Amino acid sequence: MDAKENGTLSKIDRNIPLCLLNPDKNGKTALDIAKDKEMWKSFELMIDMVEDFPDFCVSKLMLKSMEAMVE
Repeated sequence: MDAKENGTLSKIDRNIPLCLLNPDKNGKTALDIAKDKEMWKSFELMIDMVEDFPDFCVSKLMLKSMEAMVE
């Protein structure tokens, strides 16, 4: 977070949180796995990390996790 605020992240580093939304070979994202294992703090931190991407429609990529976010 400090590096982001100080502007010291490269373009690649800034986009790393989007990897959390990339499904694995079983079609599950990191969000799905955290939800399935009831790792709620990890789930919450992942949501915080991907919310700052206005150029991407990340909400579409998180549809399966919406119910858990509301809860």
